[in-house]
This record gives sequence, C-alpha cells and structure tokens, in this order.
Amino acid sequence: MDTFKDIVKQTEHVVKTLGTRWLKDAWKNEREIGEVLGLLSDAESRDVYSREIMWCFLSTFLKGQLAASMAGMMTQAKWQASIIATVQNNIHPEIEAPASALGTLNYSKTATFTLGQYRYGDKVMPRKGDVCLDLGACYGDTSLWMLDQGAAAVHAFEIDPGTREFLAGTLAKKPEYGRIQVVPKAVTDTSGELYLVTNDYNPGASCITRQKPATGSFATIAATSLDDYCREQDIRPDFIKMDIEGAELDAINGAESVFTDCRPRFAICIYHTPEHRWQIPLRLAELCPDYDFYVKKSHPVFETVFYGRPR
Repeated sequence: MDTFKDIVKQTEHVVKTLGTRWLKDAWKNEREIGEVLGLLSDAESRDVYSREIMWCFLSTFLKGQLAASMAGMMTQAKWQASIIATVQNNIHPEIEAPASALGTLNYSKTATFTLGQYRYGDKVMPRKGDVCLDLGACYGDTSLWMLDQGAAAVHAFEIDPGTREFLAGTLAKKPEYGRIQVVPKAVTDTSGELYLVTNDYNPGASCITRQKPATGSFATIAATSLDDYCREQDIRPDFIKMDIEGAELDAINGAESVFTDCRPRFAICIYHTPEHRWQIPLRLAELCPDYDFYVKKSHPVFETVFYGRPR
C-alpha cells in the first residue's frame, strides 16, 4: 500500500466484510499520512506503516487484538513464541527488577533483544564507538543492548526513582557497565521542572506532565532539553532511542540543534498517541531533510518505531 487511498480502500474492504459502517472522519489526516508514506525509504516500511494506520482506524470499533489481526499485524502466537525464546536464551540475566515486574522485563527484553525493536536491520543501529542516548531506560535492557553493539558511552535517562534503584544495582555488577551514565531527569522541549506521575503496576509506563495532577501518585522532577543537556555534557550523540510514554514530540522539539548539527541515527516510538504516527515523522523530516526513514513494529499492537539515518 503506497498511498493513503490504498489504505482506505483496503480498510473499507475489511469494514464491509465485518458489516460495519466506515468512519467518516477517517480522511481528516489524509495529507499528513500520505506525506509520511512518501518519506519512507523502502516497501517494507510503507507496508508496515499502512497496516499501522489501518489498525488505528479499525481499533476505533474493534478490540485491539482483533483489529491487529484484521490489519495483518504480527500474530499473538508469534509474540508469545518470541517471549518463550527470550526466556529460554536467558538474555542478560543480571538485569535487576522487582518480582512484580518480571513480566514487564521479559516483555522489554523480547522487544529489544529478540525482535530488535530499536534497530532497522544494519541500516539503523548503534555502532562501535558511538555516544548513545537512551531516553526511557527503565531497567536498563536497551542501555546494555547499546553496549553489546559497541557503544563507547550511554546516557540513560530514567525518571522513576524506584526503577533507578534496580538499574543502579545492575550497573554495579560489571566494570564495563560504568560506560552507562544514569540521568535522573525528564526530557522535554525546555529545561525546568515537571510532574512525574508514577505507575506502580508498570514503572516503565510512568510519565510526565506540565499540569499538577489532581489525584494519584506524583512528584516534581527536574527536566532538560536534549540541546541543553548535550551542550552541558559537551557530547555529540551518534544514536538516539526514545520511548518516553508520549513525550517524544516535546523531546524532539527540544533537540533541534542535536538533530541538525550532530545528525544522529535514531529510533523513536510513534505509537503512544494516534497523532504521533504522522506528527513525529513529519517533524523529524523537517529537522533531517537528507535522511533515509523506515518504520518497524515489534508487537501485535504496540512498539511501533520510526527510524532515521543520514544519507
């Protein structure tokens, strides 16, 4: 599927098959979706992105897994087989996490190591000697994966204090893990202070907000822009990963100099809000006009990533 109309035609076919009326507002982002399709550098990415948009349309009236199946996404059976393979391979068993989060850790390991969520083949990935930024480090699986690829240094941003304790325990186990620097700050468009809304069930889903929450568990947290952070640390990142629960676009807007001057390779999640599926790619295309772009999905419903590399 190479155009927005191709996506609509296929989705309408599925909807008619189900006997459900097509949504009239499906066309409201036709221009943006078409522009993203035009940015993508290979047929595989265009196919994945088209199915992602189909899933967005279908999931408005079907349950997530059913919509994913109708859109031709990864099957639940393949995902479960990938988790089993991850557990059997015992990947980085030294990573610490609370007993209540072992399922979350195996999920993350499966996406990161078994399915390669933050790499696009050999085209977009960390390389030997790279300075890497890991935004949304959680228990450290992606930071360790970056070291596995040969990264010289990793700056691991993690906002949840409980998660950072486990991350510190992991990094103390091997001398080479000293190349990972934990940064207890949120990343957004401007430096300052924000509110951290914690998720006790899944710390990896803790998020930041500018508005003081009326209820729930929250705390204030220091925030930085990537432009400010990289200037203060005197670093030029080579590879950037972002999985920060919907704060990706703000982080990109605070990294204009990083993207235009340092020209890093990147792997940035675009699935946390529907509009991020076109807003993030189009913003990055503005900042990186001479890049190749790709899309891949590493889960039946979630984990959709937009990749870029300089030409």
